[in-house]
Amino acid sequence: MATSNESDKTRIVCVSDTHARYHFTLPAGDILVHGGDFSMTGEQKDIEKFLEWLKSLTQFRLKIIIAGNHDLTLEPAFYEKTWKQWHPRQKEDYQQIGRLMRDPSLATNYGIIYLEDQEYIDPQTGLKFYGRLNEFFIFVHFFNQILFLVHINLHFAIGHLIYQSMVLN
Repeated sequence: MATSNESDKTRIVCVSDTHARYHFTLPAGDILVHGGDFSMTGEQKDIEKFLEWLKSLTQFRLKIIIAGNHDLTLEPAFYEKTWKQWHPRQKEDYQQIGRLMRDPSLATNYGIIYLEDQEYIDPQTGLKFYGRLNEFFIFVHFFNQILFLVHINLHFAIGHLIYQSMVLN
């Protein structure tokens, strides 16, 4: 929680739309929020590359992520109906990809939290994160009352701005 003491502040870095490209420098922070579209079309090789990148980001205590509309294999019902459109040569094993993303060791060993229409409460700050496809909500509580609610639709808002500034610079 942010107070007048710098050491009590929590810095949240938000990014999205990396599309399997990670050749940029992130600003300092405590928590990284990735708002989806970390792959081009949800291929397993892109998901594995994304997870390896997240594991390498040791400067962040937590990495909280959601899937975006490009991370197709993480929406099984949609992918099952449309996979030939995206992967005409071979269907991706979306069940295996889901297991990769939901592996409990990611949270335990690397601070990687994947949200699928669920809440995560940061035990250190008490911040509540709720994530579903393309949307994050951050709840800040004080004595069981919501002081403020931050709704971040990263995919359509700040994520594109962050990504575009990285591409242009």
